[in-house]
Amino acid sequence: MEENLQAFKGKQDTIHSSIKQAIEKSIDVLPGGDKTIYVVPSSPEFKSNANLMNGVYGVVYGEHAILILIDPAFNVENLEYTIAHEYHHTVNFETRKSEQNSNLDGVVVEGKADAFAKQIYPDVENPWVDTLHPNKEKMVWDMISDNPDTYNQDLYDETFFGSRQKKIPMWSNYRVGLQIMDAFLQKNPDVSIPEWTSMTTDEILEKGKYAEKFE
Repeated sequence: MEENLQAFKGKQDTIHSSIKQAIEKSIDVLPGGDKTIYVVPSSPEFKSNANLMNGVYGVVYGEHAILILIDPAFNVENLEYTIAHEYHHTVNFETRKSEQNSNLDGVVVEGKADAFAKQIYPDVENPWVDTLHPNKEKMVWDMISDNPDTYNQDLYDETFFGSRQKKIPMWSNYRVGLQIMDAFLQKNPDVSIPEWTSMTTDEILEKGKYAEKFE
């Protein structure tokens, strides 16, 4: 931890200004309540996640708190994208406090957050939202949609961390989530960000007709 703290010397202003800019841009298009953002050096248990995610790893705690774990080699653009992504989660909690009861809910919640962040930062590229091969996409969709009303931790782990045994790519849940939202936005371009943020999983799937591509 002490080594990480030393590595951050001289970077505080960059971190602060990047977060401030990302929050201001996010609030402009999706107003929300008060938020507290905690920024800490990535600890050993999160360091691998932070490194894989371009030096930044975010977690939200309800509608008010965002925790950003950051590596000294962080990417500024990715920090701003992550702030926007996590900010959307907090506003989603404001509007849909009871959602994310199932794996499918969680996939759509992540898809919403990435769709939001990509509208603000369309040129930022992140590996966890790379498009899946159609065969992989269908396989993951079948796994997630098979039990749409339940949550299974093993299924989450397989679709987030990936599974060599089942040949599931890493971050498949995020990737499918964004593809669900892409389908929704293509068919519903006039629905505003606040409107689709407050929509349920069933509404997003019904209006986006995502599942029809596999019929």
